[in-house]
Amino acid sequence: MVYYKGFIYYKSDLNNKIIERKIADTGYKHTIYIDEINLSYSESKLDKKLKNLLINEIYESSLINNYSIKKELVNYFNKIVSDDIINLYSDIVSTYNIDEIIYEIVKDNNGDLYGKELYTGLLFPILSRKNFEIDYKIDFEKKEKGQDIILKGTPNVNFSGLYKCNLFIVGNKIADKNEIDEYVNKYNHGFRKEKRKKEHIYFIKTLYNKNVFAENFKLEDMESNKKVKELEHESIETSLMEEIEYNLLMLKDINNDLYIEYKKKYEELLNNNLNKNNLALILGEIEFSLVFKKREIDDILDFINNIKEEYINIFLNNSSDKTELDLNKLDKISELFLKVKDKYNFKNQREVLNNLAFLYLMEVYENIDIISIEELENSYFKIYLKSIVMWIKKLIIDDIIDCSYIISLRDKLDVKVVLDLIRNITFRNNKDVKDKILRI
Repeated sequence: MVYYKGFIYYKSDLNNKIIERKIADTGYKHTIYIDEINLSYSESKLDKKLKNLLINEIYESSLINNYSIKKELVNYFNKIVSDDIINLYSDIVSTYNIDEIIYEIVKDNNGDLYGKELYTGLLFPILSRKNFEIDYKIDFEKKEKGQDIILKGTPNVNFSGLYKCNLFIVGNKIADKNEIDEYVNKYNHGFRKEKRKKEHIYFIKTLYNKNVFAENFKLEDMESNKKVKELEHESIETSLMEEIEYNLLMLKDINNDLYIEYKKKYEELLNNNLNKNNLALILGEIEFSLVFKKREIDDILDFINNIKEEYINIFLNNSSDKTELDLNKLDKISELFLKVKDKYNFKNQREVLNNLAFLYLMEVYENIDIISIEELENSYFKIYLKSIVMWIKKLIIDDIIDCSYIISLRDKLDVKVVLDLIRNITFRNNKDVKDKILRI
């Protein structure tokens, strides 16, 4: 069992963290002048439709207190203050206070994460980028002639399993054995140990009661311990044959030329040299063709670059979305390429593997709140450690990321060291970041 440690963060403390940006002003005739400089954004210019919508929102806000900003403008505001949002989120999740708890991570049916406190089993939501949002309002500050129109953004959290959230967990990290032992044994010694234990339980219950869970709240169903009827299995060879034939049908819809080529190879194999090694080899080649569509090295690199661009766009736009790729799918891509690597020269092999290392860096960074050492130890991630560190060094040198965790290239690399390194990186957000990364 893996346990984690984190700190209780009170939602009321978010009220002190405000993003402000002047977006317009009015002259003595109360005409609204949009501030093009403060609203400029490299990938989302303020077009005529958006400008008219903004002017209307400013007008409505001047008439109605706490006017609700339309979603189209919220998305635009998120982009123009994306740097501030990133810094604000980093500041919040790195805030530590004395209310530290140790817990097991569980997930609800909506995919939100909760910490199940070690002593009481009570649940507390864990903050992640998915649950972090900014509430905007438009404010007015009088000046000698007219008013300055100010965009104000206040951070908020949104957990679908809670009707009301007054506190949550930040600083989520794996707890080591010493920290767990200290937490468990804290109340097992001393003259007042029973009283102190009751006080701790009462304290945790008091915190828990500050949140109101939805009536339909439900944890993810874990049925891994159910007994399954034992079935007889077919041979490895016939199972591989079934997989090949099924994958050939899928390949036919994607690339008929490759389908004909591999169907012919498969038929020759059936008539001449049928064994599980040869079946596994041709299956790997077919699966590889299904993923990469073609087999030329440029097509493979184009496929990887498209995924790289998807990661970069999500980070730069501060989106709560995630890529469709996950660690298992990334492992499958690595496995497929490594199966057919001998078809390519060493230079091309290195280029593909180095770019796959970048995808692992991005995937871990995207899921840094929930990913564990155990998952990475059982992943191809561990074969890319040196390349990932080299990527991080390059990104720092090119002023693409900041990193507060320093390692020497002479240090012995392991999964934990590289995971801690990734935990401490922050992407800079400027118009050149995407181009810089894709050029490396």
